[in-house]
Amino acid sequence: MQAVSALRDRGVSPEMTRVVLRQRRLREQAKPKFGEFAARMFFTEDGLQQATRLDVAAHHAARFRALWTAVKRARLDTIGSDHAPHTREEKLLPYWQAPSGIPGVESTFFLMMTSVRQGRMSIERLVQMACESPARIF
Repeated sequence: MQAVSALRDRGVSPEMTRVVLRQRRLREQAKPKFGEFAARMFFTEDGLQQATRLDVAAHHAARFRALWTAVKRARLDTIGSDHAPHTREEKLLPYWQAPSGIPGVESTFFLMMTSVRQGRMSIERLVQMACESPARIF
């Protein structure tokens, strides 16, 4: 309660005090996943539940770096998507039990166009990987 009193003494509104206290609570809950970094992060309840542990995130980041290196060096032929429809119940399972996947071609194409805009690949390379190569192979 000292924190509440200190905020009131400084003229902080009750609404902002609730926000500060919520972040404090969420940061405490985030420590097992994010360690010391949690103190510098902002969370929502849903976001914290969906957030990946640092070691898992680092593993995925390394995989993505290797993937983009392969794209740049033309070691991959195609880009595809895995349509993965799941029920609401499946999506609400705890993280390690929930099925994963990016549903739909529209998501994949948006992600790839974002990568073009970010300079990760040229539009010509995207057309080659998303259209020309699959047509040739399949």
